[in-house]
Amino acid sequence: MNELLDPREPITARASDLHGITGSRVAHAPCFADLLPELTAVVAGRRCVAYNARFDHGVLARELLRHHGDVSLVRAWLDGSRWEDAIRPAAVAKGLWSADGSRYRRQRLGGRYDAADKCRALLRHLHHLAWAA
Repeated sequence: MNELLDPREPITARASDLHGITGSRVAHAPCFADLLPELTAVVAGRRCVAYNARFDHGVLARELLRHHGDVSLVRAWLDGSRWEDAIRPAAVAKGLWSADGSRYRRQRLGGRYDAADKCRALLRHLHHLAWAA
């Protein structure tokens, strides 16, 4: 899926500067609830790999709660798939240890700030890591 959604609230100038999405671009876009059945079909029972999965998982939880209004329904939906974060394996492979933070540092994937572009960059990166192992 690669869809722009109407967030049903104003898009801040800071957010627009970051990802280039403006209120006029999403004025006639579907809202989260419109795409929820398709999204459910895409992720249900699957392993979902994301770069910064905690952020993506949090956005989904927020939107699901706004849609359902019931925490138990949100948990059930989120528990219907397995989420894994690719940040740590990518950082470990690059050896990006931060002595100050006592943890591995994130690395940028490159490319535009676009969800589909970031997915493609992550797939390229994971493919490279698989072949390097």
